[in-house]
Amino acid sequence: MKYLIYLIILLCSCYISYADFTNFDFRLGKYLIEENKELSVEFNYSLKGFKETGFLVRPFISNGIIEILNEVKGIWVPTYGIVSNFSYLNKNTVIRVKGLSIEKTELWFEVINIGTGDVFLTPKRYVWGNKVYENYIGKVNNNINNNNEEVSEENVLGFSVFESSQSKKGGESENNENNLWKRLENIPKVYFFVLSIVVFVSSLVLGFVYKRKDRVVKYTSEIY
Repeated sequence: MKYLIYLIILLCSCYISYADFTNFDFRLGKYLIEENKELSVEFNYSLKGFKETGFLVRPFISNGIIEILNEVKGIWVPTYGIVSNFSYLNKNTVIRVKGLSIEKTELWFEVINIGTGDVFLTPKRYVWGNKVYENYIGKVNNNINNNNEEVSEENVLGFSVFESSQSKKGGESENNENNLWKRLENIPKVYFFVLSIVVFVSSLVLGFVYKRKDRVVKYTSEIY
């Protein structure tokens, strides 16, 4: 009975809800941000009973300044610009970022329902700025300097030579093992099959012979 009541309530709620939609999500054309360059954004959503012009899109970024293009008015609107200037919800839109002073930061959007004032948040996505290249080059240079400091004349003339000789011996042994395996792989599988049959038959014959000898020994011992 309780399942029937639950089913009736569920059906009634479906009929009462004249409009429904899923959560809003997005993806970027690329996640490496260039200073003040246009970047395409693709929104993912499924509206039912609503129009795209009933929603405004507001961009956010944790570091720097982000702007969204209102194609209808032909203007760029920052995060804290006039709400009415934000672009309507669209599957594809364009943004640009300025003053991104760190390697990595988060970017997301608010979707505002004009009629009700409800605000929906998209997931946050990580984006990277050009500063990541500066730190990368610095790390590479530091690693090169550290390696140069660790290598001395003694290492070059002593340990390095010993290591190279050891590596040669190891290389020769590995080559021999590889050649052995290659030779085994080149042997036809039929030979292995015949060899297994021979071993099996031989084991049977030997077992039968030893068993017969045991019987003869037991028989002679019983006679004596």
